[in-house]
Amino acid sequence: MSEGTAPGGVCQRRRTRIVLVLASVLAVELVALWFLGGSRWVEAAASTAKSHVAAWWVSRRDLRVGARDVWFHATNASADRLTMPPLGHRPVVLVLFGGCSGCTMEALRRWDRFASQHKDLDVWAVRLATSPRSLRRWEAKFPGALKWATASLEDVRPLNVRFVPRVYVFDSTGRLVWLQRDQGGGGEAVRRQVAEVALAKAREVKR
Repeated sequence: MSEGTAPGGVCQRRRTRIVLVLASVLAVELVALWFLGGSRWVEAAASTAKSHVAAWWVSRRDLRVGARDVWFHATNASADRLTMPPLGHRPVVLVLFGGCSGCTMEALRRWDRFASQHKDLDVWAVRLATSPRSLRRWEAKFPGALKWATASLEDVRPLNVRFVPRVYVFDSTGRLVWLQRDQGGGGEAVRRQVAEVALAKAREVKR
């Protein structure tokens, strides 16, 4: 590195070169599609590329595994104010969700069973932007070990909840040890990964 060159400037220039290369490749592909299929192909490709770029840009704000002090405020069904993730002697699994579609209900039923099967974990369903009264109705539908809270969109901003449901795992000290990277991961696949990571942390606590 030459004298007087800041590391941040070097990283910025590298990122700029990467973006320029990607833009050049995309431009070549669009021209090829124009000749192969006409303007409709180009419009479809441009729309797809725009979606991918937007998703990539938003994903850059994801937390890094190992992050600490990722606290946010929430409220339980009794309107008590909570600090999440709660500290204790067990790893914490947070399932952030919104809405009440059939898919959401089925996912929560599965997480409720997961919580009942893994008593060494502290599993929370966090409903975004609802009231304690509404939360009580949710809680009544699920008789298992799942715990319930609600939080505002502003409160969970540090978590970068770019899709729902989205799952985060913290160890007993509040350190982030896993987060769901992509919405298409599949429910069972996500639960297997959560179980593997969180139960390993639970065993560490018992040592």
